[in-house]
Amino acid sequence: AGATTCVGWTWYLADDMQFFIITPPILAAYIYDKRLGCALVGGLVLLTIVSTAYISNKFSLSCSNADPDYNVYLYATPWCRVSPYAFGIILGLVYYETHQCPAMAKRKADEEGDPSTAVSETDLTFKRPPMASVDEEGTRQADERVPTTGTTHGGGGDAGRSPLRSISTASVSSEVSGFANSAPAFGPGGARTASTVSVNAPVDLGPLNVVAGRSDSDQIKMNAFYLLCGGGLLLVLLLPWDEIHGGALVGGGKWTQSQRTAFNALQRSTFGASFVGIVYGMFCGDLPLIAKPLSLPMFESIGKLSYGAYMYHLVILQVYVAQYKSFVNFYPSHLAFVYLAILLLAFITSYFSYLLIERPFSVLWGKFIQRLTTGDGTSR
Repeated sequence: AGATTCVGWTWYLADDMQFFIITPPILAAYIYDKRLGCALVGGLVLLTIVSTAYISNKFSLSCSNADPDYNVYLYATPWCRVSPYAFGIILGLVYYETHQCPAMAKRKADEEGDPSTAVSETDLTFKRPPMASVDEEGTRQADERVPTTGTTHGGGGDAGRSPLRSISTASVSSEVSGFANSAPAFGPGGARTASTVSVNAPVDLGPLNVVAGRSDSDQIKMNAFYLLCGGGLLLVLLLPWDEIHGGALVGGGKWTQSQRTAFNALQRSTFGASFVGIVYGMFCGDLPLIAKPLSLPMFESIGKLSYGAYMYHLVILQVYVAQYKSFVNFYPSHLAFVYLAILLLAFITSYFSYLLIERPFSVLWGKFIQRLTTGDGTSR
């Protein structure tokens, strides 16, 4: 975002929209030929690595956005940021192909009417809201094919639920593929038990196959995989600090330009792959200590308001600062009160913005997707 950009702190929306636009063609290519789709996703990862390495080396960039040139050439450019989004596409495809999670298995069992594929109710603790459709009044009606038990959302339907929890925003790739709204927030810890879930996965991915149950050796491999992902996230966080503070982790002294270039080239891909691995583990119930807190209902509402709060907070802060008539002496208690006040106002503003803008458009989008996927072209 340049100095002349309006509302410059929302710069990532430009990147995200470009990634969103290129995703449907990639999904279409995957449906046509899985190898072609995977090659395109791999090409996005390779694009990030190669372009970042070239730019970092050409302009002798550091590993921190404290370097002004880093902000100009690396920080916001989409070709240097698309890799984590590509890994997100990979996660969606793997999840969709394997049908690994209990809520998905339960839905499939209900649709097929096969009692042999039953999933115990206790295994649906961390499920997202049931499949829903949008009626003429714009409300969400629960699909009776999916049970509404579970501690995350309680009883069925939308009665008594807040507006923040009664509707979920849609995306082209998630709604058309039909798995996002039926997926659990994060899977329960018992998902690996063969006696609990007995649905055959369309694709056998070895240790990734949770539905059929894992052997002890496969579970050891998956645990090692999760540790590797956690290590990758730590490296991405710690290595820039190490470079700034003298390179204690890499033998002392400042990094060479080759080391900086290598880190910049691999940073976002390492983060994307590691983060996706951890999320997959939570989907499959392998990481309950992380999944349980993140499955609390409050995070659903916070998730719908957080970006709006981010958009509005700087406007509120600028209005507040503009009221000063003289220089201010800052002290801890003053900063704490200002921080909490702006945070509260930002979320209140985001809430009303959600009710007036995001929720109505989400209802319209749901109607559009419903008509698109059902082929109902009649007017109502």
